[in-house]
Amino acid sequence: MFAVFEGINGSGKTKHVHLFIKNLKKAGKRVRLYSYPDKKGVYSKILGKFLSMEIELDPTTQFLTFLSDISKDQEKIRKDLDNGYWVIVDRYIPSTVAFQNLPIQRGKDLITGLKLIRPDYICFLNVSPDIAIERMEGKRRYSRFERNEELLMKANLRYKEMAEEDFFGKWVVVDTTKPVEEVEEEIKRRILK
Repeated sequence: MFAVFEGINGSGKTKHVHLFIKNLKKAGKRVRLYSYPDKKGVYSKILGKFLSMEIELDPTTQFLTFLSDISKDQEKIRKDLDNGYWVIVDRYIPSTVAFQNLPIQRGKDLITGLKLIRPDYICFLNVSPDIAIERMEGKRRYSRFERNEELLMKANLRYKEMAEEDFFGKWVVVDTTKPVEEVEEEIKRRILK
C-alpha cells in the first residue's frame, strides 16, 4: 500500500501522517516514511535556500527541482513496496503541482508523461488558508509558503481541482477543521477499510 498525505501548511498533515503510521504499526504493518522536500537529500541545500527566501528560482526551475527531489527516491519506494512495506509519504507529486507557479495544466502534463509511482491513496487534508495561518501563529520560522495567504489559497484550489479528477491516484478528502481524533478516525476508516 502506498498512501500520500497532502495539504497546505497548517492543515495538520504531518500530525496525521504520524498518527496514521502509529495506527499501522499497531495493526502489525511494516512502514516506510518519506517526506518532501527531503531535508537530508541531494537537493536539500537549494530547496532550503529557496524556501527560506535566500534565493529565487523561476517557475520551471522550482517545479523541476521539487520534482527531482521526489524522483530520486523512486527506486527505493518501489523496492519497499515490493518487500511488503506500507509506504507513507508526507507530500508528493500533487504538492509540486499545487505550490509551484507553473500553470497547473502544464505541471499535470509534465507529470503524466513521467513513469513515477502512483499512490493507492492521496489523502488531502482540507482546511481554509485563514485557519491554516491561524494554526501556524507563533511558529519561530516561516517558509516562503507559510505566510502567503494568496499562495495558500491558490494551492488549496489546485488541490481541490486535482481531487475532483482523482489526478495521479484515488483521492480521499478530509476536513481537518474537525477535532484531531475525528480526523484520525476518518482517515483510518477511509484508507484502512
